Amino acid sequence: MNKKRVGNHFESLALIYLEKKNFKIIKTNYYAKGGEIDIIAIKDNILHFIEVKYRKNNKYGSAIESLSNAKIYKILRTSKIYLLENKLSFNQAISYDLLAIEGERIDFIENIFS
Repeated sequence: MNKKRVGNHFESLALIYLEKKNFKIIKTNYYAKGGEIDIIAIKDNILHFIEVKYRKNNKYGSAIESLSNAKIYKILRTSKIYLLENKLSFNQAISYDLLAIEGERIDFIENIFS
């Protein structure tokens, strides 16, 4: 299985997980100049920008450890573009989250960075 197909599979699992937790999915794979956000969702009037990371195991580091400063910067920049494009207020409550999948385990970490 190629990387894109693997990524799509685990993003689908992430969507199922989030929907079971009562998140309303707004957008998947949102692209803007220089960045991508895997999932944009809303729950309890909080807009969630969610990065999905998958690791078969933690032999080369955990899914959480794979969230680099460069990736965080891109997510922050891309989320600002999303807010502007959709005419949303910068006062909107926002959470930057990580949905980490390692093997069969799913960890959802809200507000992993700001």
